Amino acid sequence: MTQHKHPLDRRHALGLMLAASLAAPRSAAAQSSWDATVAAAKKEGKIVLYHSNVGQPYYKTFASDFQKKYGIKLEILEARPAELRERIRSEQAAGRFSGDLSLNGSSTVEVQAKDGAFEPLGPLPNLAQLRPDFAATETTVPVFFTIFGLLINTNIIKPADEPKKWADLLDPKWRGKIIADDFRSPGLGHVFFAMTYQKLGRDYQEKLAKQDIHFSREPREDERRCARGEYPILLPFQVSNITQLAGLPLKALIPEEGVPYGLFLGSVLKNAPHPNAARVFLNYLLEKDSQLVYASAGMNPAVTGVIERVPEKVRPSVEAKLLGTVTPALSGPMIAAAKEIYGP
Repeated sequence: MTQHKHPLDRRHALGLMLAASLAAPRSAAAQSSWDATVAAAKKEGKIVLYHSNVGQPYYKTFASDFQKKYGIKLEILEARPAELRERIRSEQAAGRFSGDLSLNGSSTVEVQAKDGAFEPLGPLPNLAQLRPDFAATETTVPVFFTIFGLLINTNIIKPADEPKKWADLLDPKWRGKIIADDFRSPGLGHVFFAMTYQKLGRDYQEKLAKQDIHFSREPREDERRCARGEYPILLPFQVSNITQLAGLPLKALIPEEGVPYGLFLGSVLKNAPHPNAARVFLNYLLEKDSQLVYASAGMNPAVTGVIERVPEKVRPSVEAKLLGTVTPALSGPMIAAAKEIYGP
């Protein structure tokens, strides 16, 4: 599974050393230190999570289970990646430290890390369970990744007409019939644009622009619009969401060329009001059972020993060919290219 390794991991020597040290048997002192962290977290009694994994119901499952396990209440705020980054920036600039833990896409998080938005993670026992193709850093840890394919309306698009490749979207019959998450703003649409631009070429995007794509910044509402037939094709589509759309005339497709993916990283925010609770919750998200909740919803787990337990119905998303994901160095130029091709 080495194709999943994030392109910037080779620069994270510190994170690799940290993960390696935690892979060793835990000493009594380390266990005692972690027990003290858990005790302090219980006294804090609360954690505020900011995440960009918008509309996912399993965070309610995590909130309930975490409170039963530790007696700590989880409060959640979700928003698009850029909106979340700006909220954190403005709060920290104003000295209003409200959030404790950030869970956001890797490109955004790595820029925030350079800007000093996060605290060092400290020792987390479950870092020892990270898959070898992922690495933690001093301030970030992979939690899961998700793939982006296509969503189609099966009442309108019959099996013989289903797009098999990204290139099939260039067929004139799809002109005016595609809705997409905005390519010009950080988010899943931006990841799709960047990876297809890199792998299929600028020419592909210039031809796609002639298809009169309707841009949106409400991906979960766009799924409903696709189901209603307003636009029979949605791109890109977070494939894991298909489990929540049962009963609707919708089908997820994984194009033959491969799919972009988004890597989600967890980080403790600078001056977090409940720093110990944040670390305990982040460690909780790396437990095998928590990772199985992600995986059962079609997300790809970040720790070992989970893929083998994934339900058969979500196997295609776990085994899909990957095109890659956006890095901070690539993000700016790709947003500029998207604005050149599709307008500001």
